[in-house]
Order: sequence, then structure tokens, then C-alpha cells
Amino acid sequence: VRDVGKNIRHAPGLEVTDDDLNLENDELIIERSEVVAAITDSVDYLRRLTTASLETDNRIHDLEMKMEEVLKQNVISGMDSFKSELKDTLIKYHREHNCTLMIGPFVECGNDGLEDFYVPPNISRVILQSREKNKPLKEPLTSLDQLLISKQIIVLTADAGLGKTSFCKFLVVLWCAVKEGMTDFIAKLSDTQNFFSEIECLDKFTYLFYIQLRGNQCNTLEDIIFSHTKSVHTELSRDNKAFGELLSNENGLFILDGLDECDIPSLMPLAANRKYSILITSRPWKLASINMPSESTYTHAQVDIMNPEVSEKLVLHSNNCLNTHFSTSYNVDDFLSIIKNQHLESHLQNPMLTLQLLCVYHDKRSENKTCQDNVTGDSPCTEYDATAVSDKKDLTYL
Repeated sequence: VRDVGKNIRHAPGLEVTDDDLNLENDELIIERSEVVAAITDSVDYLRRLTTASLETDNRIHDLEMKMEEVLKQNVISGMDSFKSELKDTLIKYHREHNCTLMIGPFVECGNDGLEDFYVPPNISRVILQSREKNKPLKEPLTSLDQLLISKQIIVLTADAGLGKTSFCKFLVVLWCAVKEGMTDFIAKLSDTQNFFSEIECLDKFTYLFYIQLRGNQCNTLEDIIFSHTKSVHTELSRDNKAFGELLSNENGLFILDGLDECDIPSLMPLAANRKYSILITSRPWKLASINMPSESTYTHAQVDIMNPEVSEKLVLHSNNCLNTHFSTSYNVDDFLSIIKNQHLESHLQNPMLTLQLLCVYHDKRSENKTCQDNVTGDSPCTEYDATAVSDKKDLTYL
């Protein structure tokens, strides 16, 4: 600024360039490091004065306090930048790896997202009783917040096919939606008045990681966490001071999916200086084969079997996705009628079996339609089953 001023004052002519005039309106950006350096110079100068006084001492004290404040602001600014970059990195990683799910065997969702066919399960908190009691009590959970704020460690159990992984991945989808401010998506879920009607509680988690435990070789929860975070970003390691501070000072959620698919000898309580929560999924039998922490340090929740209302919603949403994906127009009532006539209703309590049956239904209808078209066109079709086409209630149709 001084150099520009000299050039203007000592200019041989009266002309002033536009760039020089714009200097007056430009925002002057001073880095915090420059402020700290200037304060340090001032303090050193005051301390070198031969005539020390109370006023000088007070001035030095004020400058040192100001420098501490500037340094603190610098740390806060750096952490805010780190959190923002981590959020963007996680959303990008989740979109690429953790936000899709197969509707059924060998059938990807196509252009439909997980949220287009997923129906949340009923989840209950398991209340452990004395050993004299035969069965534990269950308390239905009515909101996502009830599940996630209960304890630092939440163990979610369910038998095969009841939707543990689907639930975990949908949490990932919801977290990304909340962090990206997808208001339309959030409003759509809020109108459903179900378990996910208040998903804003996920906004309290600064970070969310999803970890599949299959093949895990680590023995402690923290080792598992750091072995995964480096795969999301190489800088997310134990040596990263900013990441360590984030784990200790900011709420976060780690989802560990599939405890029964790995060899972990015990689940120890988290370190006292950690502020994150861990949601662990498992089949029930696994809890009896490892060392569990005391009952007061974790919450045990359970995915219940699907009731008819939830099952019909899953069939309806999934059927729409399959029709869109395969350009068909098959009817849900027709599928449910066949299930009833073949006495397969009990299979609709399990989401995995429900989706498999629905995919088989779509597959067989498409095969029979192709064969019927070939027969009509006088083309050979060895797999054509006229009974299956004409009588949709026959088992061969499924």
C-alpha cells in the first residue's frame, strides 16, 4: 500500500490507473499468523524498554491475552475447515459405496435409490432380566432418536434376512441427506409418521462411518475404526491430531455391520475421552460367544419380524421399482394372491425372503410372457408352460 501511495504522489502526470483506484475498495485480508507476528514484535519491543512501568506491564499483558485469543480462533477456524472437508469426503464416499442395495438376487436397484423401496422395520429395546426369567422383555422404539441416544454402544440383533444391513445403509442415506440439506427428501420421510419421521437427530453427528466387519482382523473397536478410516481418506489415521480431537470432542456415529461374521474376542467399553457412538449389528447367537461389557454400558435392541402392514408396503414399493427397472406392469395383488394360495404367507415376515419371492414372480412372469409371445408367433419354445400362463394360481408360476 505504501509503495502504491508513493507512486501516485510522485507520478509525473495526473493520470491514475483503474487498478490503483480499485485498491481503495478492495478488502484487505490479514492472516492470523501476521497478527501474531505483529503482537510478538510489539511485546518484544516493550520488554526491551529500559524504563519499565506498571502501564508497560499491563500493555504487555493485554497483548499476550490478545495473542492467545487469536491463536484460539486460528485453531477453531482450522477445525471448522477440517470438519467441512471431512463431511464432503464422507458424503462422496458413501454415495459411491454405501447407498445402494440389491432388491433381490442379482437385481440392482437401477436408477431407483435405496429409499425408493426400503421400509423401516419395527425395532424394540431388549430389557434384560434376572436369570430366573425365561425370556427378556421388549420395549418397542418409536423413533430413531430413542435408539441412537441411549448409550455409547448400541448392539442391534436380528436373525438372517430381517434387514440389519439394509437398516444400516439407510442410516447412511439419511445422514447424507440431512448433511446436504435435502429438504424435499426429509419432508417426504417426515410425512410417513414412522420410525424415521424425525431424522433430524442425525444432524448431531458430525461424522458417520459405515464399516463391514466381514473378514476383520482387529481385536478392539478402536483398531477396527482406524483400519477403516484410512481407506476413506489416507489422512484419517491415529497420527492425525485434528482427527483425534474430532473423535474426542464431536458427536459421531460408527456403524459396525456383521459382528457374527468376524472374530472379535470381546466388546470393551469405549475410552472415556471418546465422544462417538457405535452401532453394532449381529445375529443373536454371537452375543453368547464373546465377552460383553456390563449391561449398564450398552443398549441391546432387536429387529422384529415384519408385520403384514410393513410387508405389504415393502412389496408395493419393491414391485414399483422392479416394474420401472424391467419396463413391466405386474400387479401386487396378483403376487399376494399367489402367495396366499400357495400358503407362503409366513415367508413375508422376512424381508429377504419376501424380495426373493417377488423377484422370482417377476422373473417367471417375464419368462412365460416371452414363451407365450414366441408360441403365438409360431416360434419354438421348449420352456413354455400353458398352464402357468393361463392359471396364475399354480405353483409353477412362482
